[in-house]
Amino acid sequence: MIRYTKIPYAVRILLTNKCNLNCSFCLRDSSDKTPGKELNTEEWLNFFDRLRELRVFRISLSGGEIFLRDDLFLLLRKLRENRMHQITLLTNGTLISEEAAEQLRQLHIKMISISVDGLEHEHDKIRGHGSFQRTIKGIKFLLQKGIKPVVSFTPTRDNYKDLGPLIEFMELLGISTFQVNTLSPEGRCINIYDDILLIHPRQVKDILDIIEMKQREFPHIKINCGFGFYFYLPQLYKDFQKNPKNYKIQHLKNEICLSPNPKL
Repeated sequence: MIRYTKIPYAVRILLTNKCNLNCSFCLRDSSDKTPGKELNTEEWLNFFDRLRELRVFRISLSGGEIFLRDDLFLLLRKLRENRMHQITLLTNGTLISEEAAEQLRQLHIKMISISVDGLEHEHDKIRGHGSFQRTIKGIKFLLQKGIKPVVSFTPTRDNYKDLGPLIEFMELLGISTFQVNTLSPEGRCINIYDDILLIHPRQVKDILDIIEMKQREFPHIKINCGFGFYFYLPQLYKDFQKNPKNYKIQHLKNEICLSPNPKL
């Protein structure tokens, strides 16, 4: 039986369109020159009060790059004061300093997803020269403060072979959760989507084989792979159509996404 909720189960907030990087497949087409007026601190604080009234208890903050906002920790403190049950941050990790990691520890922000799209060569080709080392530095600061971020990897036909070595590298750092995402034809990615999408079915099978092998090799690491990614496997999709109950879809969880721009 499918049950619908009357309020959003979760809210994803895009705090800013601005970003310090210029990633080739950015879903928001973000950069340091992204134009447009954005909601100010007071407007976000008022909105967070409204979320409390609605009893929304799960929220994720992304961008752009959220650590570009000078008021980020003020906003996070407000969410904690409003007893937000679960707060997730999505970031490229390059701006996480030791001081920032300490503030996150004090605020008990433990769910942080950091994008790493391959080892240094492939990652920098996608996100810009030097970005890999800055991201790893941010990850290390978090680990030093007892925060274990989720490393998020988006496979393309160019970087997918880095998945296995990247998992090995992150295991040595102390990462215990790894997320494999689906490439989406949105934002800047629209322009190159057909050129970088995994070749089906060979490269898709290779990715699944790598995940299976690394899960056996590192049973203490949780490797997640979203359903959207498996959707590319025709046989699984056909089975889902015939036997949806096998996939344990018990109810729909209403989620909404909010832009930082007041008028869109």
